Amino acid sequence: MKEIHTKVPIIPIIAKSDTMTSAEKKEFKEWVQQKLQEEEIKIFQFDPSTIDEMSRQAEVATGPPWAVMATKDTTIEDGEVKALRIYDWGAADAANPQHSDLLLRCRS
Repeated sequence: MKEIHTKVPIIPIIAKSDTMTSAEKKEFKEWVQQKLQEEEIKIFQFDPSTIDEMSRQAEVATGPPWAVMATKDTTIEDGEVKALRIYDWGAADAANPQHSDLLLRCRS
């Protein structure tokens, strides 16, 4: 990233974020933010109003790196097709802003 950040926009993400606990995700986000700052790597700057809207929709403060998850698996729930990852302990919904920042990014 250090070699290319002045040539292309960099948008840091955490792929498969549904495999992390909330605490792990928070700790990893902080670590990535620290490394980006230490290395003076410039990332793409979204309009501040976009970030504010994302935070309101997610009901949590959000910022880079964004946690994303996606799946090809779908299920029908309450008459709607949903993209879910099913685990023994529950399901992760790709469209739920508490599970993934992906939909918020798509709306921006």
